[in-house]
Amino acid sequence: MTARRSLTWTQWLLLLCAATALLISLCGPLLAPYGIDDIADMPFAPPSADHWLGTDYLGADVLSRLLVGGHELIVLGLAVVVSAWLIGGALAMLSTLRGGWLERLVLSVVDVLQSLPSLVVLMVTVALLGAGYRSAACAAVLISAVDIIRIARAATLQAMQHDYVDIARLRGESTLWILAYEIAPNLWPLVVADVGVRFIAAVFIMATASFLGLGAQPPMADWGLMIMENSQGLGLQPLAVLAPVGALLLLLVPANLLLDGIVARPRGPKRYPKAPLSRQSVCTAPCSDVLDIRSLSIHHADQPLLQQVSLALEAGDVVALIGASGSGKTTLLHAALGELPHGCHATQGGIWLAGEDMLAIPSARQRLLRRRYVGYLPQDARAALLPFQRVGLVLQRRARALGLPRAARTARLLQQLQDVGLPADAAFLRRYPHQLSGGQRQRIMLALALLGQPRLLVLDEPASALDSIATQSLYTHIRRIARQRGIAVLMVAHGLEQAASIADRFIVLEEGRIAEQSRVADFLAAPTSLAGRRLMRAQRRVSVLGSERPSPTSSPILSVQSLECGHGATAPLWQDVGFRLARGGCLSIVGESGCGKTTLLRCLLGLHTASAGSLTLHGRPLVQCLNERTCEQQRCLQYVPQDPYDSLNPFWSVRALLGRLLHLFSPELPRAAREQALANAMQRVGLPESLLSVKVQRLSGGQRQRVALARALLATPDVLLCDEVTSALDSERRNALLDVLDHLRRERQMTLIMVTHDMAVPARLGGDILVMGEGGIVERGAVGEVFAAPKHPVTHAMLAYASIGGAQQERV
Repeated sequence: MTARRSLTWTQWLLLLCAATALLISLCGPLLAPYGIDDIADMPFAPPSADHWLGTDYLGADVLSRLLVGGHELIVLGLAVVVSAWLIGGALAMLSTLRGGWLERLVLSVVDVLQSLPSLVVLMVTVALLGAGYRSAACAAVLISAVDIIRIARAATLQAMQHDYVDIARLRGESTLWILAYEIAPNLWPLVVADVGVRFIAAVFIMATASFLGLGAQPPMADWGLMIMENSQGLGLQPLAVLAPVGALLLLLVPANLLLDGIVARPRGPKRYPKAPLSRQSVCTAPCSDVLDIRSLSIHHADQPLLQQVSLALEAGDVVALIGASGSGKTTLLHAALGELPHGCHATQGGIWLAGEDMLAIPSARQRLLRRRYVGYLPQDARAALLPFQRVGLVLQRRARALGLPRAARTARLLQQLQDVGLPADAAFLRRYPHQLSGGQRQRIMLALALLGQPRLLVLDEPASALDSIATQSLYTHIRRIARQRGIAVLMVAHGLEQAASIADRFIVLEEGRIAEQSRVADFLAAPTSLAGRRLMRAQRRVSVLGSERPSPTSSPILSVQSLECGHGATAPLWQDVGFRLARGGCLSIVGESGCGKTTLLRCLLGLHTASAGSLTLHGRPLVQCLNERTCEQQRCLQYVPQDPYDSLNPFWSVRALLGRLLHLFSPELPRAAREQALANAMQRVGLPESLLSVKVQRLSGGQRQRVALARALLATPDVLLCDEVTSALDSERRNALLDVLDHLRRERQMTLIMVTHDMAVPARLGGDILVMGEGGIVERGAVGEVFAAPKHPVTHAMLAYASIGGAQQERV
């Protein structure tokens, strides 16, 4: 069973304090021994047996007024927080999503209100509505909503960058639905983190209003009003003032600290449940000074993720983890750094990094070891680089974090850029990430990873978003630097031909176990495991299958004429792009990273407006603005994005995501038929039906990509546009997925447009191919003809690394 997060003794104490204050506030009116306006004794009488806290300036019992005074304050405080988030959050999401005049109006009002001090807003509200709790509450809502609009707008802008928001727009979802189901869930962590601060601010504003005589009015009982009324007798009867002050502090301070402690990630050492076999009995000392993993087993609940995994890396070793999607490659890669997935625990074995047991040391020590000895290259450099930071600033901040001397910092950075094949001039350092190609962004990440002179370099599918030319360049730099500096490299790879160009050793994983460990040359010659033979067989199928399919005979379904596109006022990214696709046809679009392949797809989908040209669908003009397309046109064009981690909303289950397509495009289906349709869709893409009940965040990258494809197929599109749908899949599942697409193309006469870096995709699907370069299309034709006699240098270079043999010849 997974270990549940338990509260520390400090958090229990804070919870007790906050609960006590809350109980006093809500139940206090039932416990008050006197009426709030009963004159029980002389003014400012000291505490006595009848009046435990004495009396106030009128002679009323302080304890009674204290018990009653927090009720309205707490209830209104909660109402203010809920109202502020409902109003501010809704305005922020709606104005940001719609844009235009509504966004300008909301931001202008927010700017005006934020320029005014909160006290001025409070006084103006009271002047308009009159003194009292209602006016103070309205002022608190207004003040809080202004701040909430700002932070919710920033979160909404970030959420709108996700591909799953574009997918919702493409299938014709309403603005309200997108706000409620795609964007609002992304704001929930923000709401949880903000509600404590916002509640304190609301209570403070209303208590301040009462203290100034603008909120609660005599003879009402209110903690803020009590402080103001009795301040003149602080020397005579201090409890009349200190009691309400203490009640406010007892409620607000523990509530804020408790909420921060629960929301924030605990920083203490990780604790793992005791396993049947202790790790000390498996291994007592590491045998490698870089990375040593011995008999490691990791479980999630009762499900094993890794079983009896052992590997060791010495200086200069380059090891590639290969295997089917979901075999445990990424889990092992992260476990090697001491980062276990959420809810998982090690039941056996050990992980030694630089001679220290990562499962036995505190998390602070783990972070120190990773910073000193590990360099990490992520799968998606675009997500890892902040879009508003220039290249030079990113490098400078990393250098400062590593403690490099100021005098040697610039020279070290420039040398690092040259080592990874990047220009070191001032113009390049002033660029933003969006101004770089995919290969350049990934080499920037490589430079950042190597800046601290690590002993271990960890690569998580670093070339999945790169074309074969950029991939080979990246791997060449990594292998050369690893050899020169004696750096051990542990990487996850799907493409054997690419991994073979850099790795010395392959480790084949199957269902969380190591099926085979062998040298690359031995593996390519004769793999010993069944899983290894399947991978090799799937890889070799590319070269033996014919690349041509029978030409479709139906009339054109999609026509593109003289399309031109750019970004802003810059020169066109490409121009004069045109093609015609028949029903059941296939068009593969290839080219170097950054040449505009994905932008072309987005123009066809209406997500990006072309500056010139026209589109035709089913012989009728297709408007370029997505919002002006009909529901049928939106159904006809379905899209599978490149990033599997960004195309599915992680807050929902697979059943909820797929079921939405059936609800929109097949609403007449009964419940039983819908379930059968979902099961068929999962089976069609090679996934078990049991995954329908699983949350998206628990799926591997390959599983997510196939779920995204299943979602698009449920709409029964006429044209399916796929952006690198095989990048997260191993060779076996890639071939299976391509077979599914080819079968649907021939059986349903569905037209395919495939953007890809993998030349095996057009080789298996056949049809036509477009090769894009700077400025547009540099070569086009039937796949077989282009592959047999490429004419352009880009085509030559991309085909040069399309086979294992070719990759092996390029090894350094």
